[in-house]
Amino acid sequence: MGAEQPVTGALGLFARQLEPGTGRERGMTDCGQALTAGRHLAGTSWGRPSDAVGLAGLVEGLSPVARRYFAAEPP
Repeated sequence: MGAEQPVTGALGLFARQLEPGTGRERGMTDCGQALTAGRHLAGTSWGRPSDAVGLAGLVEGLSPVARRYFAAEPP
């Protein structure tokens, strides 16, 4: 699930959420949940319309299945 919201002609905000069980693999990680949010600025602000710059933050977490697995006692 994701959302993008233009604030001005050059500035926009975005957010994306990955839910557990969506089947999207991320390589060698135990992450099953993720939330990304940030903003992007078009180069028109500094006279280079083909450029853009962005800044984002990411918070990841274990899926409920992974939490139960790691909390289980070894046999």
